[in-house]
Amino acid sequence: MKRSCLLLSIVFIILISFSLFAEKKSDYEIYGNIESRRKDNIITVLFKNRPSEQAYLILHKEEIIGGVELLETMDFTSGKYKYRSVAKYELKNMKFSRVLKVGADICLVKSKDIYEKEYTDMKRKNVISNFKSIISDPDQREMVFIVQGKFVFGSNRGEKDEYPEHLVYLDSYYIDRYEVSNSDYKKFVDATYSKSPRSWKDGKFSMDDADLPVMVTYHEALSYAKWTGKRLPTEQEWEKAARGPGLLDDSIKSISYPWGNDFRPEYANCLEFWAIGVANEIKKKFYLHGKGLLPVVSFEKGSSPYGAINMSGNAGEWTSSWYRAYSGNKRSDKRYGSQYKVIRGGAWYSPRDKIRAASRQIGGIPDLYSDNTAGFRCVRKAKILDRQADHN
Repeated sequence: MKRSCLLLSIVFIILISFSLFAEKKSDYEIYGNIESRRKDNIITVLFKNRPSEQAYLILHKEEIIGGVELLETMDFTSGKYKYRSVAKYELKNMKFSRVLKVGADICLVKSKDIYEKEYTDMKRKNVISNFKSIISDPDQREMVFIVQGKFVFGSNRGEKDEYPEHLVYLDSYYIDRYEVSNSDYKKFVDATYSKSPRSWKDGKFSMDDADLPVMVTYHEALSYAKWTGKRLPTEQEWEKAARGPGLLDDSIKSISYPWGNDFRPEYANCLEFWAIGVANEIKKKFYLHGKGLLPVVSFEKGSSPYGAINMSGNAGEWTSSWYRAYSGNKRSDKRYGSQYKVIRGGAWYSPRDKIRAASRQIGGIPDLYSDNTAGFRCVRKAKILDRQADHN
């Protein structure tokens, strides 16, 4: 009799525990399986479904034990798993490290308010800050971090080739904070014995123009990018870096300019800028005599949400994308196809509508090495060993 009561008690406890687990299971966002683990708090996790967030809390036995920052997610096909994420984790107490064993399942939940109190000692910002800004090799240029996730691409309020506005998902990447300058390009020319760009007067580098954006053909920009181990951005990568993520809802809107929705002529080197008094101050500061390109470090107040400078105006910038209609755009244009590359950002002579983040311009014909000239900046994939730039 006592034995029967004991068995019934054990069953009852198991049922109660299961009911509590089932009750909490609704809070779970996603399960993963730990594929590998490194000493520097890096793990790789396999998922059946693509994670929708960048940051999660780790849940173990109904307790928050730490958090993870998904640094990179890629397609992965092996059995039941379809995605692999590289993640950096931080635990509330090292005793929980035994939970993150290779082959173990990991339960992740969103950072809801009910868990945030338990997460205050995690300092999530410190995890992200390692990837905000880096100095790349061999060009020694600063790059800013663009976090993975969806963003609003295109515009329903702009030109017909910008339609329709839609969500696009991009993995994490870095983009140059500034446009490539003439002095930056000179390093490439000297290191590779490349031909000088035709924008240099008599083919010679001038110190007077050292800090201005270099104006090059598509192939010259491509060659520079390859030398640095980077590449030219796609239209999507360029636009996200310029306008931030945005959302298609009533709470957060996508922005028209890097700094916001309201046009500010003092924030960009464009046609309207030269009509206001502040232009004279800029001329004096940089010893300029007329209208034209300005140093790549100008207009910091007009920086994008990610910290990229001069995404509007100054020099138009090459992208690697062909000029094609977006999915869902029924407008016909004989220029669509694999014949013209897209230039983004507008230029110093462009009116306000042409320097919007979603505005598109047609570049030259890349099959010809003497096509149009434009400025550019480079991008590259985020790497695990990237570290924050030292600005001290």
